[in-house]
Amino acid sequence: MVALFPDLYRSLADLTKHKEDLVTPFNDQVGKETEDKMNLELINQGADKVTVERISYIVDMAKAEALDAMGENRAAVELIEKHL
Repeated sequence: MVALFPDLYRSLADLTKHKEDLVTPFNDQVGKETEDKMNLELINQGADKVTVERISYIVDMAKAEALDAMGENRAAVELIEKHL
C-alpha cells in the first residue's frame, strides 16, 4: 500500500504523530486527574472504526459504479442502500 500511495501514507504518519504530540502535553498539563486525561488507545480505536467504515463505503461505491456500468443497476442500488 505504501508503494501505491506514498503521499497518503506520509500524511497519515504525520497525523498520527501530531495526535500523539497534542495528547501527551494535554495529559501532562491539563489532565491532573485520571478521568480528565485523554485515552490515546480509545482515540485510536475510534479512528480505526471510522477508517474501516470509510474504506467499506469507498469500496462499495466503486463496486456499485462498476455494476451500473455493466447494466447491473439493481445490484448497484443494493450496495448503495447499505450506506444510506
